[in-house]
Amino acid sequence: MKVAVLSDMHVGMGAKAQDLCPLCLVDKDNQVKYIGKQKDYLGRFLTFLEKENLKADYLLIPGDMTESAHPEEVSLASKVLIGIREQLEVPENKVVYVPGNHDVDWGILDPRDSTKTRWRHRYMALNESQFVFDSINKRGIPNGDLLQNNYFNLWEYEDFVVLGYNSASTDKKGEKVHHGDIVIDHVKAMENVLKNMNFYNDRRIKVCLIHHHLRNYPLPTPIDYDPSTANNGECLIDLLLDYNFDLIVHGHRHHSFLDTRKDIPILCAGSFSATIGSYWEGLVFNQFHLIDMTKADLHTKARGVVYSWLNNASGWHRSFMIEDGCIVDYKSPFGLSLKRHQAVSEKLKTFLSKELDCSNVISWKDDVLRGVPELSFASESRDEIINWCRENILDVAIRQTGREDFQFVKR
Repeated sequence: MKVAVLSDMHVGMGAKAQDLCPLCLVDKDNQVKYIGKQKDYLGRFLTFLEKENLKADYLLIPGDMTESAHPEEVSLASKVLIGIREQLEVPENKVVYVPGNHDVDWGILDPRDSTKTRWRHRYMALNESQFVFDSINKRGIPNGDLLQNNYFNLWEYEDFVVLGYNSASTDKKGEKVHHGDIVIDHVKAMENVLKNMNFYNDRRIKVCLIHHHLRNYPLPTPIDYDPSTANNGECLIDLLLDYNFDLIVHGHRHHSFLDTRKDIPILCAGSFSATIGSYWEGLVFNQFHLIDMTKADLHTKARGVVYSWLNNASGWHRSFMIEDGCIVDYKSPFGLSLKRHQAVSEKLKTFLSKELDCSNVISWKDDVLRGVPELSFASESRDEIINWCRENILDVAIRQTGREDFQFVKR
């Protein structure tokens, strides 16, 4: 299963591209900023997708489609997503989104309105039937709604389930930090739905889509400070673990990160097209991701690889690791940790012990991955696994046999 992820477009003046900035919003104060934005950003991206022949089964959008939720921004964001969906050949009914803190139309609010009528209309543009966001929200479960009540929805497919939550539902106009909020009553409502649908025993791949980050990650520079981790984030993570969810995907932070340190992998998707500040130059890039996932059975977590591309001055390219940077590498596996999966550790020990009996050379690619293919999804790097093999198996065996001619080849 292939799942494309397109996060934080910020269509409007927050985007880095002229073709993602509706002309009707460009006033005299913003003319200089507009002229300085990239030209044909979307066209170049679509050409890149075609050239690389990238296709997907699903498309996930973790919020901040717009900069200020002005109807013209929402309209353009809708058209942009349709074009990208069609290029990826994703079926129309397999696109899922959640709102971000920038997808609220603060311009409609009025602090003098004690009736909260305008508060209830802050998502008016997203509710317009002419834009794709309304139909996506309506395709969820009965009574599910990202824009009111308990602010979550759930989409079911034959092989895939997406639980989406609007973590910006309690944001207020004028707040300095729109950090997001996991409301306990909303979590309880989600739990009732998951329990009634018997999701604990569901064999499909299950992903939670949300805008704000539930855990903190490394920041691009030492002077950065981020107080914006969502309130009560661990409560939602606990719920997802209880119902065997396989992955969390979110946006909000414009630098990306794949967190595989604990029991549920989290992809912080960064930003597809937001303007990246000069203070992050060389450390953070706009990115696009394609997740290739598989799940063997009910009792195993989904395993997969996140493929990522970045955009720089010369166009779209495979991502690459940057020292001290915050970026997801081109090929990042998830779903298995040698340290936490005893069965895989034992399988590796048994395999290497047999190999040592008949050869003095063991190759990572030709021998280890052939004998224990699960390791291709290990969150540890190749070198980390090789060191583990040396410390736990090979050094002991070499001392016992006295075979000083033994080699572990990394190819």
